[in-house]
Amino acid sequence: MVNNLFKHQDWFKTIVKAVYFDQENREKALDSLIAMKIVSYPITVEKTPQELNFRNLLYKAIHAQTDKDTLNFLDEYLRRWYDGLRKTG
Repeated sequence: MVNNLFKHQDWFKTIVKAVYFDQENREKALDSLIAMKIVSYPITVEKTPQELNFRNLLYKAIHAQTDKDTLNFLDEYLRRWYDGLRKTG
C-alpha cells in the first residue's frame, strides 16, 4: 500500500502538506511513513496523543531491527487498528 501511495506523487504531496501543517496533532508513526520517501522529513519527538496510542505499534514496526519484530508489531497494530480508530470518533 505504501508503495502504491508513493507512485501517486500528487496524493503523497497533499498528505505530506496536511500532516506537516497540522503541527498540533503531529505524531511519529505518520512522520516515519513520510520519512520513508522524504529522508529529510522531520519525525516529531512529541508524545503521541492518547487517542492515537495504538499507532505507536506502527512506529515500532517501521523502526524494528528484525523482520520478525516488524511482523509482530504490525500484527498487534492491525489487531488494535479498528478499535483505535473507532475510539477517535
